[in-house]
Amino acid sequence: MTLGELLIVVIILSIVIFGVYSANYFNQIYKVRDTKRKESLSKLQKILEDFHNDHNRYPSQFELSYELADDVSANWDTALAGKVCGSRKTSQVMNNYFNELPCEPNSPESDYYYLLFDSAQKYAIFTRLENESDPIINEVGCQYGCSYFLDENDPGNSISNHYFNYYVSSSNFLIEPCYRDTDYWSCYPNRPILNDRCKICTDLSCQQGYATIFCKANWCLGNCGN
Repeated sequence: MTLGELLIVVIILSIVIFGVYSANYFNQIYKVRDTKRKESLSKLQKILEDFHNDHNRYPSQFELSYELADDVSANWDTALAGKVCGSRKTSQVMNNYFNELPCEPNSPESDYYYLLFDSAQKYAIFTRLENESDPIINEVGCQYGCSYFLDENDPGNSISNHYFNYYVSSSNFLIEPCYRDTDYWSCYPNRPILNDRCKICTDLSCQQGYATIFCKANWCLGNCGN
């Protein structure tokens, strides 16, 4: 082996080692930030439940959010989703429950999104984990993406294009392939037979009239065959 060939081998090995090291390094950073996200949402969940115990409702967007989501109504009284972070709340009503809310690690580029509906009796808080191989993403049913809806009266046709893969919620609200009390969360909401409606998102036939409820908004079209 000539000196030149040896040098090439050393360079290639260095690149490989650097790539592996960098991947591991960034994966660790992602996991640390994701741990903070999970802890933050758990903390928010406790705050919301404490508030509900005292007021028999969850906080309004005006009371908890510092800014409404960019794709909802600009009316604070009717908007379903808002951004949550730190002490940038809109109202002082929450001072008895916290001094400062947890912020998304990458804030202000991204925030936690708070969905409130059903007369302030149900909520969900969404975020996006950076470690997309985290098994909890599958456990909560967000492997194809989760999001909030913009119109409570027509949730299936008003899913936000903002994409998340993790959430926590009130105990009376679950994002599932089939929500058996209504057809809000089913992937085939227009089918008359319940068992036929209860399909997971991977079963979607990309045909007109089918809705990807709480699936990544463009997932169905992006995975359609001819």
